[in-house]
Amino acid sequence: MLNDFNLKNLPSSKTLMTYSEKFPEVDVEGVLMTLEFLSTAKEVNSAYGKYFLEQGLSEGKFTLLMLLYRCPEHPVTPSELAQSANVTKATITGLIDGLSKDGLVKRSIHPDDRRKQVVLLTTHGIDVLEKMLPNHYRKTAKLVNRLSTEERSVFLQLLSKVREGISDFNEK
Repeated sequence: MLNDFNLKNLPSSKTLMTYSEKFPEVDVEGVLMTLEFLSTAKEVNSAYGKYFLEQGLSEGKFTLLMLLYRCPEHPVTPSELAQSANVTKATITGLIDGLSKDGLVKRSIHPDDRRKQVVLLTTHGIDVLEKMLPNHYRKTAKLVNRLSTEERSVFLQLLSKVREGISDFNEK
């Protein structure tokens, strides 16, 4: 039985060469590199997802906590959080509700505009993050610990170029 297509079941260069005979514009190496990149990104994202679950969080909740942690003196509205996290206001509302229920954040009235709400980390939220962050950063750095200093520099440059290619991908 044929497995569902996923990024662990990548086509071989031989398969892509066959496609390129039918579709001459296929850049086989470019497609292979992109698929490998996507597969790796998916695996990294999955590893983070598992790690966050072990911490009792989701990626979204962690992102929200970190956004609040970075600006402890600045009151942040749910709309600002949604924009910073690049998610909808409905998604932010759900994340805030969950984090509030867990005692990690609280809603408050905006100090300059009583019509607005702001979201603040609670002391418990700060404690949870500060307990988690050393291990989080250690694990994050492990993802690239097999790269030399020079390879890390080249990798960052290459990722920047890939990011620039997004606009080419989005062209009609």
